[in-house]
Amino acid sequence: MISAADPAPGRTLLRVGWVLLGAAVLLALAVAVLVLGPGLALTQRAAIGTTLDVDVPAGRDWAVYTSLRTWRAAGCQVWDADGREIVLRPDITQQRVIGRPTWYPQGSFRLDRGQSLTVRCEGPPGQFAVGRSVGLGHLLLTLGVGLVGALVALAGLILVIVAAARGGRRSGAGQAGS
Repeated sequence: MISAADPAPGRTLLRVGWVLLGAAVLLALAVAVLVLGPGLALTQRAAIGTTLDVDVPAGRDWAVYTSLRTWRAAGCQVWDADGREIVLRPDITQQRVIGRPTWYPQGSFRLDRGQSLTVRCEGPPGQFAVGRSVGLGHLLLTLGVGLVGALVALAGLILVIVAAARGGRRSGAGQAGS
């Protein structure tokens, strides 16, 4: 049994609080990767009015993004390796991608097999790129990880404060008794 005079519970609280704060920092880094990762992945870009050839793996949703803020401000077309047009579907759950510049979705598509695509966008001056579609699921994941991180940080901070207050009270009581 642990007595009230035993300093171990205070140390344990302090240790757990610091571990939780460390976990919160890791979760904050995960949120940063979720927010900035898709924009950093858009490495192949082209000026609107030109053509871009990209290799795209199968099995996930892809999107065409432009630096133009207005949805469908640029007319974008995608063709597969055989020259057939891939129709861009309007996807209202797509999210803009944060980066330099910020990328705005123009439409998305899904491929049954990986292949080389040719993409062309026409419209006002700007840039376009092809990348993974960032939709509502990605947004919810980012918000969920951020919320869990905030709760873990709050719990860790409370434990550190409680442990520090208990330690201060004990050291003050120990000094008064001497």
